[in-house]
Order: sequence, then C-alpha cells, then structure tokens
Amino acid sequence: MRRARCALCGRSFEQLHKHVRIHGLDAWAYYGAHLAALRAQVAARIKRELRVPALGPCWISVDVPDGGGYGRMRIPPRGTVKLHRVSLWAFTGAWPGDALVRHRCDVRRCCRPSHLELGDHVANMADRAERGRTARGSQISDLEDLDVRVIRHTIEHGEGTRREVAERFGLSTSAVDHIVARRSWAHLEPVDEIPW
Repeated sequence: MRRARCALCGRSFEQLHKHVRIHGLDAWAYYGAHLAALRAQVAARIKRELRVPALGPCWISVDVPDGGGYGRMRIPPRGTVKLHRVSLWAFTGAWPGDALVRHRCDVRRCCRPSHLELGDHVANMADRAERGRTARGSQISDLEDLDVRVIRHTIEHGEGTRREVAERFGLSTSAVDHIVARRSWAHLEPVDEIPW
C-alpha cells in the first residue's frame, strides 16, 4: 500500500483514518482542512480500481455494483458511497450534496467525470423519457404487445385458466396475474377484440 505524509506532523502513514486519531481528530475533521489532499487521494484510488476499456469512452467500476446497478466505493470511516457521485467530486470539485448526479452516457457503472453532470429528479426523468429508457411492460420479458393482449383476452373471456396461459407463454402464474391486473404492461390500452 502506498504511504502518505501527514500535513500536521509530517510522519508517513498508510491508513489516514487510523493515523489522525493520534491528533485527536477523525478523518473527516482532518480532511475538512485538507480537501485537496482527500480529492487527490480519492481520484488516484478511482483510477487504480477502474477498468478503462481501450475501445470505450466509459470508466467502468470492476466492483460488484449495488442493487441499483451503480458502482460503489468504500471510503473509511464514511462507508460505502456511490462511485459516480464521489468521482464527480474528486475530479471536478463539484460536491453533489442533495442533487442527483446524472449520466450523459446512460451507463450506470460509468464514473468518468465528463460523462456526469449535476441535476434534479425532473431533469433525470425527462432524460429517461427522451432517450427511451422508460420501462414499458417488463424489462426482462420476451412478450410482444399482441401476446399481452391475447393473455388478457383469454383470461377475461374465460377461454383458458391462468395456468394454461402461463404454460403456453412460458410464464409463471404470478406473471399472468400481474399482466391481467395491469400491474405490468399497464401502458397497453384494453381492446374489445384481438386482431387475428
């Protein structure tokens, strides 16, 4: 591990959050006076821990993403933070605070600062709709709109059971229930007849 030098006492150390305790501080209090040092340290760590493909503009985290698909980084004593948020701050100095950090490239695991920008929820949703990233139906489904209409028509008109429809289309019965109840594929308007 690379050693750093303390700005207060001049001694070198490996783990800042342990070293600054001898000064009666925690790491955040120490870095409050030395933000440039923290930014440089985090930026160097991000560069070391990324997979930067030769033929791609995105900087992709090699760590397992969080539940939302975003890269993450552990920063003691703070804990785990979203990598794109800390990357924007480390490389540009813009601290996101409560603002969203939006991806211009639409790659959640990307943390390249030039692909990131600050924004709000409204702008993020407008981007999502404009770029066609709004979920329609089910994101993991191979069903077409006509299949969904056939499923609803079959169940609503008593032409088959949920189990029969599920087997015919390779779905679970709960997936059929969601389709019929319009909890999924809600964007499809009901029709009186199926256009055969």
